[in-house]
Amino acid sequence: MNGSLIDDPLYSDVVPLEALRVPTADLNLLFLTSSGMFFSAENTDPWFKATTHFTEVMLAGRNESNATAYRSDSPGSVMACLQRQQFCNLNLNGTRRCTDLAANADIGNEVMDVFPGESSFNRAAWFNQLWTTTPTLGHVAGSPLGLLARNGFQDGFQGPLPNYQWQLEVQNWFSIYLSSIQRAFVDAATGTGDTKLQPYVNRPNNTEEKQFCRSQVRAGLSQTVKSPI
Repeated sequence: MNGSLIDDPLYSDVVPLEALRVPTADLNLLFLTSSGMFFSAENTDPWFKATTHFTEVMLAGRNESNATAYRSDSPGSVMACLQRQQFCNLNLNGTRRCTDLAANADIGNEVMDVFPGESSFNRAAWFNQLWTTTPTLGHVAGSPLGLLARNGFQDGFQGPLPNYQWQLEVQNWFSIYLSSIQRAFVDAATGTGDTKLQPYVNRPNNTEEKQFCRSQVRAGLSQTVKSPI
């Protein structure tokens, strides 16, 4: 908090280099390994970089041919991503309607400034409670299907990739992350049908939280009525 490192192995026990320490952000280190795979075309993408020429002998029946391919330039590469959040209250009068961009552990310190009063703060707290249940950037990127590049991968060979593939990957992760936030609000309003999970459900316990759920349910019913059969 306030530029310090969280001393909790639940998060991480990695001490980043000074150049990677940003007091106002959470650091995500994303590791990519391509050991044992080959690239059909050379690429200079900083994360997927494969410029090491390699010739593989391929056998097709009695015929023998050489296939030109490329290996990754290193056994593994790391992408460092900084993640910051902020809360905004567009109904607030004045010049400051948003908290400063900050790390997850620090953002709560300024929420009261842009959501003054109990009712306003309860709304922000409900949003924060739902938002923290969504997958983190690391969870999205680390899922088995988290890479767009996999769409061009087959039998140990990676198809051609643009030299900006890392940017496409990050954009995709961010889109998934935003969708997961929206899904969290839908799930909160509809609840779970699994009876085993009922004891662990956090139900709305104040006026503002109940209003949120009711407004979502009404919006869902309205869309259902207007939808074509």
